[in-house]
Amino acid sequence: MPKVGIRALGVPFVIVGLVSFVGCHKKAPESRPIAAAVAVDLNGNRVVVGGFRDRIALGGIPLESAGGSDIFVAILSTAGTRVSTPQRYGGPGDDTATGVAIAPDGAVVIGGTFQGTLNLGNLRIDHSGNRAQEHGVFVAKLSFAGKPLWVTAVGEVNSPANVSVSVQANGTIVAGVALSGAFELGDQKVPALSEQVLAIELTAAGRIVGAPMLLAVPAGTPTCAHSACEVGDPIDPACDTSGCVSNICTKYDHSCCAAGGTWSSTCVGYVTSKCNRRCGTGSDLCTTSTMAMYYDAVRPCTDTVCGHIPHCCKTTWDQPCTNNLAQDCHMNCAQ
Repeated sequence: MPKVGIRALGVPFVIVGLVSFVGCHKKAPESRPIAAAVAVDLNGNRVVVGGFRDRIALGGIPLESAGGSDIFVAILSTAGTRVSTPQRYGGPGDDTATGVAIAPDGAVVIGGTFQGTLNLGNLRIDHSGNRAQEHGVFVAKLSFAGKPLWVTAVGEVNSPANVSVSVQANGTIVAGVALSGAFELGDQKVPALSEQVLAIELTAAGRIVGAPMLLAVPAGTPTCAHSACEVGDPIDPACDTSGCVSNICTKYDHSCCAAGGTWSSTCVGYVTSKCNRRCGTGSDLCTTSTMAMYYDAVRPCTDTVCGHIPHCCKTTWDQPCTNNLAQDCHMNCAQ
């Protein structure tokens, strides 16, 4: 499983002398923290988050899980003493935090997974999964003292996942989700792969921005990562609204789109020979052609032109198409 974000410091290193386990009735391996992440603020204070089962004591403060595994949040000084009272969050299912970051305003942002219902102080979220193995993915913002400010469900997974978080200078939050199963966020679905990493952006107030972005997949997985005019991994036909990719993979070479295949130079050649589309550079837009244009790098321009003159993207890129470049793309072909 690929890992994302800061998880290099293990629990024994970070909180030696701070954590003890009390009244554990399960076997010892089940009573250890099951995950941990750490972030450091400008004053050197350490914010440590993770998950635990049964009961633990953080700096002499006992915490007891509500069922399954629960989340802990502890803030330590540079000397290793607690800055504020350690907190436990969770619900009756398995919940854990695997990522933490410090926001520019000093607030603490955490990310992780939860099962069924997640109780974060007075805040509560549920996920709609109908199978026991499904978990929700969450991002939450806490005050530096550990008081929950907001919590947002940012997706559902059907396999174990690691969630990391980072905060930009403007307060925007990016959550990374590394998993091997399927991922869902509303009506947006990412199929299960052997390994993949997704990024989800949120505002400083916890509102999701746009769709999840697929950052990493196993080599040979069909994606939308490159143009049909470029050699690379197989292309998902759904990436191409013109139908060219689907036509190539259905009629001429299935491996151009199949898992484990490649979008080879032969596949690129089919863009011209089978789809009657031209690959090249943006400067070629000023040149007329008996073939329609196919440049992913300049799609915002060509899509605008073709919205006014449909045949520019279907049959030929002729004089009316180039004439529209000035008004639609602010291009001066006379230069």
